Amino acid sequence: MTTVGRAMDPVGSNIVPEEEGDGAQHLDDLLEEFYSFMYEKAVLAGPTGTSPSKSKVTGKNKGGAGSPPRGSSLMHDTHNKQVVGGPSTTNAPVSTSLSREVMDALLPPKTWKDAQGKWQRMVSMLPATRTETQRLQETFDQLLKLHQARVHAICPVREKFFLQVFEELIREVSCECPERGLMLLRLHNELRLTVEANQTLYHNSIAYGRQKAVQAEAGIGALEKEISRLKAERELLESKKKELTHKVMFLEKQHSEEEKKRQLRHAHTVQFLQTQCQELELFHREMTQDPTWK
Repeated sequence: MTTVGRAMDPVGSNIVPEEEGDGAQHLDDLLEEFYSFMYEKAVLAGPTGTSPSKSKVTGKNKGGAGSPPRGSSLMHDTHNKQVVGGPSTTNAPVSTSLSREVMDALLPPKTWKDAQGKWQRMVSMLPATRTETQRLQETFDQLLKLHQARVHAICPVREKFFLQVFEELIREVSCECPERGLMLLRLHNELRLTVEANQTLYHNSIAYGRQKAVQAEAGIGALEKEISRLKAERELLESKKKELTHKVMFLEKQHSEEEKKRQLRHAHTVQFLQTQCQELELFHREMTQDPTWK
């Protein structure tokens, strides 16, 4: 559950500019009024504890910091005693089945410490009126606006105030029927666990996405290096291909020239042999026809 604001410091303890002081005081008054719908006035958790005085009283008389307390400032062991100045039990239509122990079990009191000691703020057992509910809605909207709560996505500020309003609804229902209040509390806890699980899943998904992005970037670097290596290898192979192509062309040209020379030599040899053969045949005929040769 959300943490209740601490007791107000004495007036003049912090020197701040007037505008900032007024804005901070207005915000503190709204917060005090917002929590006063659900909680009684804070008391020191000691045998002589008294409620601290507020530094400033708001002009609105609707359950705010300057409004009368919604219930007496009681400890656990004095919840059956009536405090002087507090509302009487005849004016508070509290369910007879609802006791301080049941309320504290449903919605535990808030405790905090400061220089004065340990403070305690009990949950009020008085049901809210229609006017107080309307004022709670107005204060709730003002706090969301002043804290600039985001409408969408995860917003801790909006979640904090919505949970507080949910607890106020549980308190009001518990004042009429503690059993229904218990069911609402179980629903509240289940929804809170669901939201926390979704938030954990969301953060884990972001971490997983970042991890995959880093891995992808590392893989891209390795692939780029591999691409560069393959490009260099391709350029080397292309240069070798060009060199071999030139060599093949040179060898083909050389072979063609040698073939032409060989064919020319062969043709000259054939022509020479044919001429020699003709001369020999002619000589042979002349020799055979000459009678003196015999």
